[in-house]
Amino acid sequence: MDADREKDLQKFLKNVDEISNLIQEMNSDDPVVQQKAVLETEKRLLLMEEDQEEDECRTTLNKTMISPPQTAMKSAEEINSEAFLASVEKDAKERAKRRRENKVLAD
Repeated sequence: MDADREKDLQKFLKNVDEISNLIQEMNSDDPVVQQKAVLETEKRLLLMEEDQEEDECRTTLNKTMISPPQTAMKSAEEINSEAFLASVEKDAKERAKRRRENKVLAD
């Protein structure tokens, strides 16, 4: 296990050095060096995408939810009467609003 960690660390440090060099080359005053660094960076990004697809670690999320205790179900009559009263109240508010708007427009 330690050999794997050491190998990963060395690979990471090598990548850091290479990326630092590419950034320095991109900041160069010489346009040829800049262009070369851009091309090398694009090539490196393509290789990284391919490596990620191969080495990709898939993390899954467990979305299992335990339902909260259900409240006692209301009877169908109570539900229907509550829904009816709510719709009547909503309709009355909409009509009152329209009446006010029409009155303002008429004046």
